[in-house]
Amino acid sequence: MVKSQDNKQTHVRRIDEPMNEYIAICPKCLTMETVYLVDGKLINTKKFRQIKTYVFHTCGAIEPCRLILNQ
Repeated sequence: MVKSQDNKQTHVRRIDEPMNEYIAICPKCLTMETVYLVDGKLINTKKFRQIKTYVFHTCGAIEPCRLILNQ
C-alpha cells in the first residue's frame, strides 16, 4: 500500500500478483461492468465498492453484485 498525494491509500499491483477480471451485475439496476480483483480485493473504481468479501454497486443496492469470472 502506498499513500497518494490526497492521503488515500492506493493498492500498487506487483507484476506477480494474479489479477482476475469479473463481470459485475447489480441486482437492483442491472448494471453490467468489468471489475478487477487482485488477491480478492477490488481495484479502485468509482461505481463499485467492496465490503468484506462482497462487491456493491453505488446505486444504493442493499444486495451484493453477482460476479462472473470473465475468461
